[in-house]
Amino acid sequence: MNFSFTNNFDRCENALISYRNDEYIQINLPADFVFPTTNQTQTVNLNNTNVLNYCIFKDFISIDEANPCEFPNKPIKENWQVTNGSLEIETTVVSNSAGAVTGYRHNLKLVQAQFKKDETTFSIADRNLGNYNL
Repeated sequence: MNFSFTNNFDRCENALISYRNDEYIQINLPADFVFPTTNQTQTVNLNNTNVLNYCIFKDFISIDEANPCEFPNKPIKENWQVTNGSLEIETTVVSNSAGAVTGYRHNLKLVQAQFKKDETTFSIADRNLGNYNL
């Protein structure tokens, strides 16, 4: 399995989504999840099959910039779900030269993640997925 995904994420209610070429990732965060506003690392348990979905489409996809939360209307080649592992969210406060906070960068990283599709699995030990910036 060629999992080479790293990209920036958009927020759609309690989900983070991102895409590249023919790949699409959706991370469904817990309803009570709050992104921190200090430098810290949080861990989200991925032991539930509806937390992280990874789709590979038959063709390259594009997201409508006016409606980035709409799932691509293209045929899906493969649909994988994480059944084990964790998502580390490392938050960094972004400041300007005067020291004023201008935003927050949340680096998303998979740790010991196991993906499953039907009876086939693959694992990722440690992989940076990208950033969600506020």
